[in-house]
Amino acid sequence: GMHAEQGLAAMDAGKHVLIEIPMADSLADSEALVAKQKETGLVAMAGHVRRFNPSHQYVHNLISAGELSIQQLDVQTYFFRRKNISADGSPRSWTDHLLWHHACHTIDLFMYQTGEMITEVHGVQGPMHPELGIAMDMAIIMKTPSGKICTLSLSFNNDGPLGTFFRYICDNNTYIARYDDLFDGRDNQIPRIRRRHPRRPRAEFQPRPVPAGDAGDGHGRKTVQELKQGPETSAMIIDCHGHYTTTPPGVAAWRDAQKEAVAADPDHISSKGVMTVSDDEIRESIETNQLRVQQERGTDVTVFSPRASWMGHHVGNASTSQAWTEHCNDLIRRVCDLFPTNFVPVCQLPQSPQTPIGTSITELRRCVEEMGFIGCNLNPDPSGGYWKDLPLGDKYWYPLYETMCDLDVPAMIHVSGAC
Repeated sequence: GMHAEQGLAAMDAGKHVLIEIPMADSLADSEALVAKQKETGLVAMAGHVRRFNPSHQYVHNLISAGELSIQQLDVQTYFFRRKNISADGSPRSWTDHLLWHHACHTIDLFMYQTGEMITEVHGVQGPMHPELGIAMDMAIIMKTPSGKICTLSLSFNNDGPLGTFFRYICDNNTYIARYDDLFDGRDNQIPRIRRRHPRRPRAEFQPRPVPAGDAGDGHGRKTVQELKQGPETSAMIIDCHGHYTTTPPGVAAWRDAQKEAVAADPDHISSKGVMTVSDDEIRESIETNQLRVQQERGTDVTVFSPRASWMGHHVGNASTSQAWTEHCNDLIRRVCDLFPTNFVPVCQLPQSPQTPIGTSITELRRCVEEMGFIGCNLNPDPSGGYWKDLPLGDKYWYPLYETMCDLDVPAMIHVSGAC
């Protein structure tokens, strides 16, 4: 599969790698990835990140301090998903799966919290869906060498509260984790979950524009050395993957009007025009959402980019993507200007399918050189789930990679329509 192929290629090139789930679609490819990691000694991680929720970190810190020991982890993962659609109701080009997707999150968490390998596993599944070709219900029981057990129930048939809920039954307490929130066994919420270590000094990010002669790297961005403020022992907690998913209504209204124009005339030439969004609307959308969560979780700064599922490079033509991309990136710059110590900007690119790469290079230069962005999101599938474009190793992409090297900025490989 593509995940294993690209993961192996990255490690062969000497790169650390985070592989999105599933890490592979066969046991052989999974074993090849593990073998390559051992051979190279590089960091290789699969995208099972439930362990990083504050609720699970709270429990983990108690376990690490010797104050708690798990007897049983009881987990319920429930959705109502009888059609092949994503969380926002749009059609998917791939089919979700209880085992390789949702169960794997819990398996990773169980091993993380116990610090043990799983040595005994039992599983059953219900009937296969006649159209989706997957089991809609599943149950798994796991056990570690010390006797800790995990019971996991999963269903796509649950017409009720959606998501995954974790009950930690321990030697001297019980905790219930519901994503970031944590409750005791009697459903009393644990107030204001925070890390058990003190906060580190916050680094200050310089908002644009940067005065002539100011320190930096020449693009209005702070260098690594400048971010290291205070004593050498200080550190920052950086959320490297944040999206503007809470944009004010004016953003969707502008995009909807653009889509309507394209639907009426596929050759419609989009102009940028005006997107009516006030600074107060932006402040409210951030303060009650991303900024609130950032402060609750104790992170110092978020690397912030446009909403990935809305990049929509497959919509319309090149002018459609160009106008929409410029607006999205302008919004990110405005957020970072309003909250310069909390967010740093990363841009999307106008990657309309099967068009010259030059438009993406121009927008990348605009964002980095004129607006101080520190990187970009690179969609490996501009066709929106059909994978019709050239692979990222093709020479088509080389001019963009060269520009990234010239500007000294990275790209995060991130799909849009295939989300």
